[in-house]
Amino acid sequence: MQEELEDLLERVIKAFKEVEGPPRITLSVARGLDDHQYDELEKLAKEQRHHTHWKYVTDDEMKHYHDCWGFMDAQAFQFYLPAFVAMHLNSLIDSGDNRLLDLDSFPLHRRTVGPEKLTALNQQQKEVITDYLYLIEQSIPDELSQKLFRPTRQAWEKNIKT
Repeated sequence: MQEELEDLLERVIKAFKEVEGPPRITLSVARGLDDHQYDELEKLAKEQRHHTHWKYVTDDEMKHYHDCWGFMDAQAFQFYLPAFVAMHLNSLIDSGDNRLLDLDSFPLHRRTVGPEKLTALNQQQKEVITDYLYLIEQSIPDELSQKLFRPTRQAWEKNIKT
């Protein structure tokens, strides 16, 4: 499993290598939209202007803004998705820790990701995320949790075909 995780991480890095930022909707702007801080959005956008590439997004930022995925547009989703996936895969590689997989705040949860969020992703990016979801499902230790996760993977597969 370790080798599969490391291989997948390399494929994610390669698939999203050209994705640069910052996106129009940064993590802090997404939080501002969630919190109805419409007058503050311009100021919030400046908070993450240093995100010129998704590799510069820290794990702490990903964890802090875990609940903002529903407020991102397609470009922001494409930009932040590899940062989350890399963080999650590194956590699995380093410690086998799959606790980042809180289904309610998982960025690829079926209630968060509709076809409109996927329009910026190219075919290679869609395929590597599909492989990520399969691998994550297989890494879930108990059958009940796998069954709870499976509809998220199935919704992703349906949405990438639309």
